[in-house]
Amino acid sequence: MTGNVVVCSFYTADDYYRQQGEQLKRNLEALGVEHVVKEVEIPPGKDWADICRQKIQFLHDVYFSRSGKMVFWIDADCRLQDFPDFIKTTSADVIGFQRGFSTPMRIGYHYRARFWEPCFIGINATPGGERFIEDALIAEKRYQEKATDDYFFEESWRLNSRYLSFQIIPSAFVARDESKITPKTLFVFGSSGNVAEFKGKVSQHSSAGKVKTVPRAVKAREALLRRVKEVVPDRLKPMLKKLRGKIQNNGVGGVTREVLEKSFSSKCLAAGVSGDSSTYEKLQSRYLKEKEGGTTSRRKESELTRAAAFLSYRSLHESSDSLALSWWAHPAPGNFGDWLSPYIFGKVSGRNVHYASFNQAENQPHVLGLGSIAKFATRKSAVIGSGVSRLETPLSSEADYLMVRGPYTADAIRASGGFFEGGFGDPGVVMPLLYRPSPGLTRRAEIGLVRHFSHCTVPLLLPDNVEEFSVMVSTPEGIEGFIDRLHQYEIIITSAMHVAIMCVAYGIPHRLVGFKGLEEAVSGDGIKYRDFYAGVGLAERSPLAVRRNLTEVNLRDIAVDDSLSVDRLQEIHLLIENSVSHALCRRRAPMS
Repeated sequence: MTGNVVVCSFYTADDYYRQQGEQLKRNLEALGVEHVVKEVEIPPGKDWADICRQKIQFLHDVYFSRSGKMVFWIDADCRLQDFPDFIKTTSADVIGFQRGFSTPMRIGYHYRARFWEPCFIGINATPGGERFIEDALIAEKRYQEKATDDYFFEESWRLNSRYLSFQIIPSAFVARDESKITPKTLFVFGSSGNVAEFKGKVSQHSSAGKVKTVPRAVKAREALLRRVKEVVPDRLKPMLKKLRGKIQNNGVGGVTREVLEKSFSSKCLAAGVSGDSSTYEKLQSRYLKEKEGGTTSRRKESELTRAAAFLSYRSLHESSDSLALSWWAHPAPGNFGDWLSPYIFGKVSGRNVHYASFNQAENQPHVLGLGSIAKFATRKSAVIGSGVSRLETPLSSEADYLMVRGPYTADAIRASGGFFEGGFGDPGVVMPLLYRPSPGLTRRAEIGLVRHFSHCTVPLLLPDNVEEFSVMVSTPEGIEGFIDRLHQYEIIITSAMHVAIMCVAYGIPHRLVGFKGLEEAVSGDGIKYRDFYAGVGLAERSPLAVRRNLTEVNLRDIAVDDSLSVDRLQEIHLLIENSVSHALCRRRAPMS
């Protein structure tokens, strides 16, 4: 048999395809190739396009049932003359023929609306290969219109291609029919004629089209950019090159909109951080007028929300006393786990909280709170509950480490020559002592799903009993509303660590998960999870790796009931209080 390779296909019970399917089996047996070739029935009311669509599920099932093996699909009326090593031992995530059996001289979307020829395609036993077939299946399950298998291959390819390695099989090895077989032929293409019959009846992708002429406006723009390049200083030429690329991709109008939105974002951020409520109100008023005129911008709305959050934490209390606090404030509108920091430290300290940028960490005494941000500590930092995301992270030996997330962070401090003899615990766990949800909240669904913000655009397939909601909240009202929402489900599934920490704190059944193939999406080597659990005295856990097709995961069975006693919550609360008091005394003392 041929190594770690499986070839799969199916055929229908009509005379043509049954004969082709039986011949394909004999073809693969003669080559010594392991194969899964089955006869399938056409259900009532279904046609050729519907059967082609089933190829995605079939290939997916064979792929995951043959762990560690590269799986190829071949159409039942195609044949292999040979199976050479450069195909069966490839290290590429995906291998196949360029669409239309094109040559490298005609590769790309100016020539074809789709990249791959789906009659013969191989998916390797790699994280990238797994991601490719899983996203194709998710696309197939979510798409309601008429489409065939190649539509979903293309959807997954467009989503993932920048992450995948691929190999094109030379078109010179293809014979369009048996009469054209030569000694070089590896693959013989078969065609039943169904493709032509269904053309225009199933969903298609659009091509960029061939660029035959350059518009006059484009020529003028390029000439202007060349003249500008001649006169600008050398130090500005990289910026000019970047601008030219953006204009080519998005047009002048698109670049102008981007510049205006960036300017709006910068003004919002500055207003929020500095406490300039007047400028914030003007920006908000300007956007509301734009919105009334029919122009909306999710980016501007997010920036306004984040600015409002900065302003809210600066005015939590009537007192003018404040606490300089550093936390990870990006992206807008803000990530729940990061923005717990100003909420908790504002409540525990009884002070207003103003944002101390990491960029200014050497210039003023400040507190570092929640998150894997200990790496930003300086000699002016009082670290209270921070952690590391990688065990080998170098840390400042001059920072005042009063309390850290867990023992692994303490090890990193000592390995960097720092001093630590404080307590452990993530400050997030004290939330039940600061906020209790309203009783009698309505149950929304059996299971709630919350993704880490880096997973927001990842396609998932969810069971009917799962409802998803966003982790992107930052204002005090948003934080409390998020906690309320967690209590409206029997179980929470999350890839965000501080959502899992909230479930531990409030005693909500949950499971912290990671998505297979996306292990690098969340920063770090995974030590932060073990650090948290060890720091609060629970058995160490890491995220459970699950596939993105969650309909195949028994979510109820994987849930855990980790929780903390009230005494432990109060102990950590006291640690935070004492650490904040120490930090404030340190701030008032002369700095060396």
